[in-house]
Amino acid sequence: MDYESIVTPSIMKSWRRTMEVMGTGNIEVEPDIAIIRLGVITEDPDISVSQMDNKQNINNIIGVLKKYGIADEDIKTIRYNVQPMYDYVDGVRKFRGYQIVHVLEVIVRNIEYAGIILEEAIEQGANRETDLRFEISNRAEVYQEALNIAVVDGREKAREMANTLGYNIKDMPISVKEI
Repeated sequence: MDYESIVTPSIMKSWRRTMEVMGTGNIEVEPDIAIIRLGVITEDPDISVSQMDNKQNINNIIGVLKKYGIADEDIKTIRYNVQPMYDYVDGVRKFRGYQIVHVLEVIVRNIEYAGIILEEAIEQGANRETDLRFEISNRAEVYQEALNIAVVDGREKAREMANTLGYNIKDMPISVKEI
């Protein structure tokens, strides 16, 4: 993954004289976690049957997650819906049953298991929102590091420009904006 932060310091000698520079900071990091979203959708005319089927599939999926060492705090329900379903036949609404959607979001800290977890979850009934993405667990730290690099880059550019123009820059800029 590539994170970039841009900083623009404005250095002013008077209200009419400004210098704007843009500093950049790039850091490449390898993802260390996988985020999997997977869900189960069930339908039945009897709401109890639909809920029981849905619960059984979700429990089977959680069993797969536990098999690969996923901690309880890394498994969360992000959606649970119960909705009546209707068909329209010759303009007449006819009750078809209940649809239940249960979606989990799972953090996989051992990313080499991500593909097999997704595959086995589908085998155990995941049939909705099967999505896999890779992330980093320390996003804020990486962002701060890129920001620091960008600030140093901006400062160096400002000094170079000022030297070329024959000016000195005071240590503290008048304005610094992150854009």
